[in-house]
Amino acid sequence: MSATETSWGELSPNEVGLLRALMPPILGLEGGDLAHVETAIGRLDDFLIAIPADKAREIHLLFAGLRTLSMGWFWGREPHALTPDQLDTFLSRLFDRQEQLLEQVVQAGGPLLTGFAATGFDVARSLRELMCVAYWSNPATDALSGYVPVWERASILGADPGLAQASPYTTPDRTRLEVKRIQDKLGAFEAPPDDWFKNDGRPRVAIIGSGPGGSAAASALARDHDLVVFEAGPRFRSDEYPLDTMAAMALLYEGGLMTPSRDIDLRVLRARVVGGGSVVNEGVTIRPRSGTLDHWQSMGAGFDRAALEKALDDVEVRQRFREISADLSTSVPTLWADGMKGLGQDIMVSPVLSDLATHAVQHQGTPHRDLLGDRCVGCGLCNFGCRFGHHMTVDRTFLWDAEQAGARVVANAAVERLVSTFDPALGLTRISGIVLERAPGVSIPVDFVLVAAGTPGSPALLLRSAGPDTSLGRLPAATQELLGSSFGLNVGTPAVARWDERPKIPGYAGVQTRYVATKAGDDSFILENGYVSPGILSGLMPGFGRDHRRLMGHYRNVGFAVNTIGTPSTGRVNARGVIDFDVHASTMDTIRRTLTLLIDGYLHSGAAEVWPGGVHRQDGPKLQFTQADRGNQAGILARLQAGIQLPEDVQIGSGHPQGGLPMNDSPRRGVVDGRFKVHGTSNLYVADASVFPTTITVNLQWLVMGLGLLAGRTLAGAITGRTH
Repeated sequence: MSATETSWGELSPNEVGLLRALMPPILGLEGGDLAHVETAIGRLDDFLIAIPADKAREIHLLFAGLRTLSMGWFWGREPHALTPDQLDTFLSRLFDRQEQLLEQVVQAGGPLLTGFAATGFDVARSLRELMCVAYWSNPATDALSGYVPVWERASILGADPGLAQASPYTTPDRTRLEVKRIQDKLGAFEAPPDDWFKNDGRPRVAIIGSGPGGSAAASALARDHDLVVFEAGPRFRSDEYPLDTMAAMALLYEGGLMTPSRDIDLRVLRARVVGGGSVVNEGVTIRPRSGTLDHWQSMGAGFDRAALEKALDDVEVRQRFREISADLSTSVPTLWADGMKGLGQDIMVSPVLSDLATHAVQHQGTPHRDLLGDRCVGCGLCNFGCRFGHHMTVDRTFLWDAEQAGARVVANAAVERLVSTFDPALGLTRISGIVLERAPGVSIPVDFVLVAAGTPGSPALLLRSAGPDTSLGRLPAATQELLGSSFGLNVGTPAVARWDERPKIPGYAGVQTRYVATKAGDDSFILENGYVSPGILSGLMPGFGRDHRRLMGHYRNVGFAVNTIGTPSTGRVNARGVIDFDVHASTMDTIRRTLTLLIDGYLHSGAAEVWPGGVHRQDGPKLQFTQADRGNQAGILARLQAGIQLPEDVQIGSGHPQGGLPMNDSPRRGVVDGRFKVHGTSNLYVADASVFPTTITVNLQWLVMGLGLLAGRTLAGAITGRTH
């Protein structure tokens, strides 16, 4: 079928025209590269059909904003109808003009019905990211980047010979998505045949969310309680996990990989799958700093410190954390670590602990029979779920323990709201039932509820449930607008490096993250290396047009590292989970300061060039650093200060949102108390990162599991005290 004969399921002809016109110049595609543009548009069309309609609508709004700008600037002409000179001017006005910072899409008639408040440059950046992932995740473009997919690697086929023919959620040639299969997976929902609970006389406990917090809590409650875990996303066997980036985005992530903040200045990674964030992370885990827990307690979070430390110890044992085996590490993290050590300046580089089973002994005594090989195969696809059974995600540890003890897990069962009543005998609000999105007319009776839907999922749920005519809506947390407050994130901006000499073991052919770096006496950040597949890395890859294309052609020669910075907790979340957060000037200062360290560290490793990640404003200084800049941190910082003045001038993302339901023993300052119970309620508990009083900078997973385990134990004790 020719390009002109192609039928589109979700994209309109004008949207297709926009993509055809803008993708080549934005991505720097010429010559033979152009043969893959139509397939990229088809992949994006498939993606829009597969994802929920409200999420597809947000992407259509981005297209509408750009079309509106084109028609406003060029007398009613669509982007694909512009002359070559007009198209150059259009791209210049989107990506170059300083005045564009002041041009709101809404001023040009752009539809902001989702609540986004973005400039034309923000919208252009988002379009560029969509184009990147649609084009570079197509396996037919692997020959252009030099990436070797897992089904062509002999070492991986040795563990799973069937992978050579596997094409889960894609067409057999792997170039397009199998939309119907994705929709079926996301839509599979079946209520238990008789009732939601067994109703066997034990207290009925509903846990909302199956991620690290919810699963750990479930393991502590399942044996003695009638327990059901409700998860908004689908459930996967190991062999069902996708291999395709866009299929994974549709299946495993809320919002299709990244949920933007209201002004689109930052993107937030949110898993939506049984097992939550543990399924899609790289296995990195860091024990929370004692100073952070001390600070929380000084603020009024009265959790049992000794019990939490015990829970953290128990998590370490259950997850079998170990340092990553050196022989599964690629050359890229070693280059980065050596470069960071070469800086001196009290930089400390340490190996991370991981729940990836990179040592066969980590599987000792495992009950799971779906292991392919005796340990991690180093496929580099940790963000898509582990097809080989070697990532000890919570659905294989804590949640598995809970199910063995009798708990039920209901997938694709997003909770729309909690039903609350006032108990005059206790003078407290009580949750009497929960209502699911897919069973809107049914209130499922419950005795206790533990919310662990993640941030911003948990605060959004409580906000939806606290209407003015509800008992929850009369609580101090609701009337004082504490619900959804104190929201912050660990944000990060990558630095991307290219070496002239190809690393011996490229970054994709092993474990993604091995080291973190810190600076003595400075707890405001940590630094860590990483690696991702071309479809995801292309969105981080710096440059515009030919610069971007050149760097993607050197994919096997690049690596990236990211700064992780805990922001002030000054944002908010609304009832639909939309994040309203301004990146403060102090955070921008830390971003620039730590990027300086990352850039100089890569230059000390021998990198030929280093850039901050993401598309940059084309009217500013070119943020390419070479060996001529090595050791000149003052000069590097000065150029970053000139080129990165606002959050939208650089790529800022987060996989670690925190807060929204802060813990404090005072109902005037917090939503939950030190025993995880919502103030003013008798049976409502929260146990995930939404209870964090402040951001914690380091990876959240270990602490969230520990809090979940402690919350489950605390709730079990409270129920025992109440019922006896």
